[in-house]
Amino acid sequence: MSEDRFQDLEMKVAFLDDTVNKLDKTVTLQQLQIEELKRQLQHSHKQLVNMKDSLKDQTTDEPPPHY
Repeated sequence: MSEDRFQDLEMKVAFLDDTVNKLDKTVTLQQLQIEELKRQLQHSHKQLVNMKDSLKDQTTDEPPPHY
């Protein structure tokens, strides 16, 4: 194998290694963001359920005062 061809292959491997490392960091960051968004969604869901329950408790079938 010629020296130039060997250097080309080394450069390609180095480029691919760098690309894989960048993609790994990106995927890791995205996974952390997904987990945070899931926690926020769960919190919002709990708040909505609590609001619904409290509104349900307040609701009565009495007619309004002007009747």
